[in-house]
Amino acid sequence: MRSSDIDSSFGLGKPDVRPTRVISLSTASEAIAASHCVFAPPEIQVRENTMTGQPSQPASWSEPLGGGPAEGPHDGLGWCLRTLRAVADELNRHQSPGPMLDSVVPLVVESLGFEAGWVFLRREPDGFFLASSYRVPAGLAADDYAVLNRGVCRCQRRLLTGDLVTATWLEGCERLRWADAAGRPTGGLQFHVCVPLLAGGRVIGLMNLAMASPDSLSPELTTLLDIIGRLVGVALERALVVSEAQTTRQREHDEASELARALLDVTTVGDLGRVLFLFLRRVLEPDALSLLVVDLTGTYLTLVAGWGWSEPYVGRLQLPLKPPESSGPAWVLHTREPAVFELGSMQRPFFVPEPVRRAGVRQSLMLPMFSGDRPVGVVAVNWLEVRAVPEERIKLASLLCGISANVLARVLELQQLNEVIQRLPVGSYRSTPEGRFLAVNDALVRLLGYPDQATLLATPVQTIYVNPKDRVRWQRLIERKGVLTGFEVRWRRFDGTPVWVRESARVVRDATGRVAYYEGAVEDITERKRSEEQARFLAEHDPLTGIFNRRRFQAELLRRLNLAERTGRSGAILLIDLDNFKDVNDSLGHQAGDQLLQELAALMKSRLRPGDVLARLGGDEFGVILFPADAEQAGAVARRILGAIRERAPLLGGNGARMAASCGIAVFPDHGQAADEILSAADRALYAAKGRGGDQVEVWCQGTGRAHRPIGDQLVRALAENGLEIFVQPILDLKADRITQYELLARLAVGSDLLKPAAFLEAAERLGLVTEVDLKVLTGAIRLAKGTNLRLHVNISGRTLNDPRAVERILRLLESAKVDPDRVVLEITEETVLADLGVVRRHLETLRERGYRLALDDFGAGFSSFRYLRYLPVDYVKIDGSLIRDLSNDVAAQKIVRAVAALIRDLGGAAVAEWVEDEGTLRTVRALGIDYAQGFYIGVPVPVAEILAGGTQPFRRSAD
Repeated sequence: MRSSDIDSSFGLGKPDVRPTRVISLSTASEAIAASHCVFAPPEIQVRENTMTGQPSQPASWSEPLGGGPAEGPHDGLGWCLRTLRAVADELNRHQSPGPMLDSVVPLVVESLGFEAGWVFLRREPDGFFLASSYRVPAGLAADDYAVLNRGVCRCQRRLLTGDLVTATWLEGCERLRWADAAGRPTGGLQFHVCVPLLAGGRVIGLMNLAMASPDSLSPELTTLLDIIGRLVGVALERALVVSEAQTTRQREHDEASELARALLDVTTVGDLGRVLFLFLRRVLEPDALSLLVVDLTGTYLTLVAGWGWSEPYVGRLQLPLKPPESSGPAWVLHTREPAVFELGSMQRPFFVPEPVRRAGVRQSLMLPMFSGDRPVGVVAVNWLEVRAVPEERIKLASLLCGISANVLARVLELQQLNEVIQRLPVGSYRSTPEGRFLAVNDALVRLLGYPDQATLLATPVQTIYVNPKDRVRWQRLIERKGVLTGFEVRWRRFDGTPVWVRESARVVRDATGRVAYYEGAVEDITERKRSEEQARFLAEHDPLTGIFNRRRFQAELLRRLNLAERTGRSGAILLIDLDNFKDVNDSLGHQAGDQLLQELAALMKSRLRPGDVLARLGGDEFGVILFPADAEQAGAVARRILGAIRERAPLLGGNGARMAASCGIAVFPDHGQAADEILSAADRALYAAKGRGGDQVEVWCQGTGRAHRPIGDQLVRALAENGLEIFVQPILDLKADRITQYELLARLAVGSDLLKPAAFLEAAERLGLVTEVDLKVLTGAIRLAKGTNLRLHVNISGRTLNDPRAVERILRLLESAKVDPDRVVLEITEETVLADLGVVRRHLETLRERGYRLALDDFGAGFSSFRYLRYLPVDYVKIDGSLIRDLSNDVAAQKIVRAVAALIRDLGGAAVAEWVEDEGTLRTVRALGIDYAQGFYIGVPVPVAEILAGGTQPFRRSAD
């Protein structure tokens, strides 16, 4: 269907889809300025010029929003609200979809910084046609927009299937690829944002906003685009209401057209009821009318407008939707057909509510209201006497209610949008260059904690800045640029406490060009700043001890190596490992072990210089970087630390054993110029020190560690010679009481011993071998998947998931094996997410799109676990064993686990309890609503060969 056919689709005038002129928002900016930046939701209505009685025309389109060029799509909520006002004004000026879109699309493209845009409208049942475009390159516009009109593309299919419900960034647009394949220039466009145009749950169309380079959508920009999409969708739906009224037969046409015109100015549910009741009283001559609306949860019908006996019950009467027999309105929504009932008849299929009985109602006509397939309400028409109701009048009343249903859906959406906007913590102000407030709104008063507006107006602007120099810098920037967006600064509340704010403002000048005042909007970003600071801290620090983690240690090592190369000075690293720390955990418990690690970290830090680096590399292993330092100085520091550990560590269980540690030292650049070389040398020296009985300091030299091969060397050899063995541990489905899944675990063969991952994964991380370990285990999972029908869990490390090339290797391995993706679960930990949430999330979404399942491991072990559930597309959440241990006797832990299980279930995932090690714990996790259990009581890790081929097994705990 060509874009010129919009008139036949909507019954309206023919639009022009050629690129239109550049649109300015100066009129909208003036409106915002006049209202002190306090935004009220735009009304979808036509405003007339008071002098001519004609629709008002836009002012000269020459300036962007705010009087100056926008600096990006994240310019603050004030800028967003002005954008919404400008879009709403354009929608209000047009009644036909073509001119409406030709005005709005350039406005959105220009205001939000995109390079081109186009809109497709829905063509029933499953097609689309190009309705408007702006700045489309020649290759896309050629042959009457042949490429843009070609077939249904991926984003349109997702919209039709319900997968695309919010603004989404799309890489690899099919239409742009079609154009490139056909040799048609696209102007460098490669990516676009898909914005659904929705109204009342119905798909109206799709807006594509194109760019030459990829970008990411912030939550603020996503919200703004979603609101724009819904406003445009509602406006197009309004055009359909008018069109629908024009196609009825003559009398129905007159009534429906008049109703549709009356409904155009409706902005509240109460107003809609009053307008609709006027028409229904004329058509049906009832004794009473009621308008009941379906609540957001789809649970109740609420009386929102009444006439006659029902009017005093408005806002007080609620009727359940289920079961359908509970009331007449519920029944007709169930049957989807209007119906007349004599309430005194025993043959009616529903109960009569008590208020209806008391009013003496004898007969009711129930008219269901649907917007598309979505039920939105019911109109109840009541008579106090039984009478005949002509069929044509019922049909006309149904038509009027059908037209009103679409408007009702639009009004409900606008009310929801209004509630969202009203809850936004946006303050606004006007102030003079001298630092005096001219006007402030209540939101700013609340944000700064002042008792009232008068007190804030009397406060000099300079005093609310924590650092007065920030005000000077702000003023210098805004007067140079004319507009300043996203300026983040600390203000001072009335009680003196600091608060982080994001300030966006513009300069307003008088007729002579001098600055008259500044006008701005402010939002509180304190929580965001606090979260960012916490995330930065956790990304680089060990949560238990508060010192640096392995990631920061490696970064600091690279920096010191560069310094050594530039200055010619030497440095050293110390790897310190506690000799008998396992005895602490075994005899005193993990809590005592954690406390000891905290004390030792503080002790070691006290023995170092301020510029030295201390990090916990994992478990009971610590790393130290000294710069500048030579071997003799490093040895002295190491002996001082080991001596302090020897003196300060507590007795273990009263048996006289004391804590000791071993240290390996490597000097750079003497022992290596690359990080891996230095770490490997220190690792060899450490294991040589342990081989000599522990409590020793060893400096690496040629021949060090030959008799005691370090774990890193053992791992390299195992990877080359298939010395890495795969074990599996069962996961019990608590509903089916069957073993349906297994977690794959690696074991390193060292002589006759099999080492668990905790013994070698740290070395794998340091030496860059962890991705090879991940792929080795994944290969084992593929072999097992081909021989069974089990679902298999494989752990993926943070380094692997943050490396795009490693993720590509995983995908190639999985897809070349042709294993059902539904049977592969990739497990990640919170530490993995902390490294880089943005990168990890993109890679996880790629895996999820290919069909592979995802699990978040060790949930509850960190400080920010709940934050990630909002962003990560996980299917399973494995609750950390620290919450499950002693669960049967810990009432507080039971409450936490129950709440976590309910939350995970509400988010569409399944909860797995780890460390289930006895019958009592298994019974408890069942009772708390956990979906799966894993632990030694369910089954210990065993070699892959011991699994019965063919899959699921009933759970039978053996006698041992």
